[in-house]
Amino acid sequence: MSFENVLKKAFPPGGSVLLRTVAALVTALFVFTAATAYITYRNTKADALASQDVELAEVASSLARADVVNRIPGALTMAPETFERALEDEMKSGPQDEPEWHGRGRGHRGMGRHRHMRDGGCPWSGTAECLLADVSPEGGRMSIPAGRDVLVRMRHTGGQAEVARFDEAVKGGFSNVSINGDEHRLCLIFLPDGSYTAVADPLSVIEEEAQARAYAAVTPLLILLPILLGVVAGVLWLTFRPLQRAAEDVRKRDENRFTPLPVEKVPSETRPFVEAVNDLLARVEAARVRELRFSADAAHELRSPLTSLTIEAEHLAKLPLPDEAKPVVANLTQGLERAVHQLSQLLHFARAQAGEADAPNAENESWYLSELIGRLLEPLLDAADKKEIEWFVSGVEEEGAKEAPVEGISSSALEAILRNLLENAVRYSPEKGRIAVKVSREVEALVLSVTNDGPGIPESERERVFDPFYRIPGTGVSGTGLGLAIVKTYADRLGAVVTLEDAHPEGEDERGRGLTVTVRVPTGRGKEA
Repeated sequence: MSFENVLKKAFPPGGSVLLRTVAALVTALFVFTAATAYITYRNTKADALASQDVELAEVASSLARADVVNRIPGALTMAPETFERALEDEMKSGPQDEPEWHGRGRGHRGMGRHRHMRDGGCPWSGTAECLLADVSPEGGRMSIPAGRDVLVRMRHTGGQAEVARFDEAVKGGFSNVSINGDEHRLCLIFLPDGSYTAVADPLSVIEEEAQARAYAAVTPLLILLPILLGVVAGVLWLTFRPLQRAAEDVRKRDENRFTPLPVEKVPSETRPFVEAVNDLLARVEAARVRELRFSADAAHELRSPLTSLTIEAEHLAKLPLPDEAKPVVANLTQGLERAVHQLSQLLHFARAQAGEADAPNAENESWYLSELIGRLLEPLLDAADKKEIEWFVSGVEEEGAKEAPVEGISSSALEAILRNLLENAVRYSPEKGRIAVKVSREVEALVLSVTNDGPGIPESERERVFDPFYRIPGTGVSGTGLGLAIVKTYADRLGAVVTLEDAHPEGEDERGRGLTVTVRVPTGRGKEA
């Protein structure tokens, strides 16, 4: 499988850009941190092992210097020639037979030239090699033959000495040997008089200390990795946050709101996309306005000739006509009236969708509910009187107080809402029914409700009745199916909430369940307070 296919499988097209970016960065950071941690661990461990050799050499060198001083007092301050003469005298006075124990170890005769203890010519000052060279004789390293007892001091036990015997010859310097079945790191120094100093550490202890140092060096990297990943994820989240806000803005928008998305805080890489969306919104808005304007213009143009035909039909009905022609003219008049009403409703619906009266009154003008309700009831009184409908209006004026004006709410939008609710109430109310209009003023809202004694709306149909041209079958009442659609459109533009409830629960009133439509319009006064 190719690398491209692996990427496609790991990050399928269409997924979250944020998640894909975070995943890629996490992978890259993990690989980089793992490689850095491995290199750091390996180098730190190697340095720790070298440091252990230096420490072992320092201990052996100190013991060797002390042994020389014990055998030749003042050796460290003697001139090279004086030290050589003292050394020759010491060797001549010593036993010539089998080597004996000398201070720190068993010695061997026949030594070559030595290196003076204070010679500072080593170019690797501070290393184990320099420390050994500073106390070892010149002319090459010497060795202890195999099978001989060797006195070895254990550094990890505070210098406690043990006698060891090796199967192979042990040369001066560093070597790995087995002591009592355990692997040790041995530092062997031969002194100028042929004696030696041997110091050892278990390899397990050396390895454990080296690993501890290596882990200590790697631990900060492992701790910083999740912190770094969190910081990177946070930065990416903040970077993509403006896009998420723009998406939330679009998701919460009304379907008739086409204002451009804000681009001020959007990253420059994604700004062209947001600008393209804004351009699309502008074109959709322009096409929508053209469509709504055509519908409004068509409804307006058709209403005028239909109104003229209605007037002519009324004039025709007043003329002396044969009896068989009168029902035809009456049906014609009713049909024309329905057509004019339907066109009027269509025109109102088009205006509502076009956004007319979707804002508070210009210059924040105030108005009175009593005037609005009176203006809307007047053209409905004739139809209501024919059905002997009773009217009840409450809450417009408080007892003993002057009516308070309405501010911050579009009177034209609320007029369209109430007109359609009152027309529906008159149309669906039975003979001798009742229509109640109730007003309630709250701190943050103006609440209006219209109640009638009609057949009501089943709960299963209360969502669909707000769809344009939808009518509940079986009501026996003619209509356009646009009344509640107009109410919902204007209510959405005002930020109002429309609820439908039974006016009389079934079985409590002989006139039917009825219907109460409540419109809760926010005023914004609560926020200002």
